[in-house]
Amino acid sequence: MRFLLRLQNYLLPLAVLLLGVALQLGQPYPVEFIRNLVFDQYNRWQPRVETNDLVVFVDIDEASLKAIGQFPWPRSVFAELVRNMSEDGSAAIAFDVLFTEPDRTTPSEILPVWNMLRRGGDAQTWANLQADIKAQISSPDVDIGGIQVQALEIPHPGGAHALKAKAGGKSFVYATDTEHSIGEPNQTLIEFLRNADMSVYDCSFDDGEFERRRGWGHSTWQEGLRLAEAAEVKKFGIFHHEPERSDAALTDIETRAQAILPHSFVTRDYLHMEV
Repeated sequence: MRFLLRLQNYLLPLAVLLLGVALQLGQPYPVEFIRNLVFDQYNRWQPRVETNDLVVFVDIDEASLKAIGQFPWPRSVFAELVRNMSEDGSAAIAFDVLFTEPDRTTPSEILPVWNMLRRGGDAQTWANLQADIKAQISSPDVDIGGIQVQALEIPHPGGAHALKAKAGGKSFVYATDTEHSIGEPNQTLIEFLRNADMSVYDCSFDDGEFERRRGWGHSTWQEGLRLAEAAEVKKFGIFHHEPERSDAALTDIETRAQAILPHSFVTRDYLHMEV
């Protein structure tokens, strides 16, 4: 009997201890929320003393994209950045970027394109190559390996182009990245899409999300449907999904889209379709 009475004295502290351990290990949202509130309040009562630790973040923002161009940038840009920071006395430089793909501007990547784009020996110098590429982009009709390719500049920070490929009486339009203006359909893009057998469009957001994301350079799936319907596109692909969109949410978007435009579909990894 005495043992049970003594045990009762330890049950409550033991239960509290086990509950604390479980909360610490599990980290449920209410615990994390309260801890953050308490931490914020401590910082209000006794803010940290600011110190000059000489840590500088170099951000890839809209201004830099506008000045340098669409990301990823050539490695030479990063090399120049490193050189400038080193000359300014940086003790250590770290990149929060994974350079997993080859630089598209290296000779090994450019030379095959150069050989393909050369016309009668005109692109024998880098200056001529640059001029030739610009002419190819602005040309209304370019033949690349038997495929007729057209380009159309579309609104996006840093610049972007929609591409139309035509071969064997079929046409495919790739239109991303781009941002639309509410209530002002891009008539030039509609004509570019006109009667395409298939197209994919920048459908990152929902109309309800778009207002909060103006200036990001992306559009909505509803705007894509409006453009495709106006241009009488035969198959329309909802493309460039918002990264945090779940599979279930994309399935719901596809169901809603097909109720408006039956020949629309959500693009998926490893999806193969015949134009």
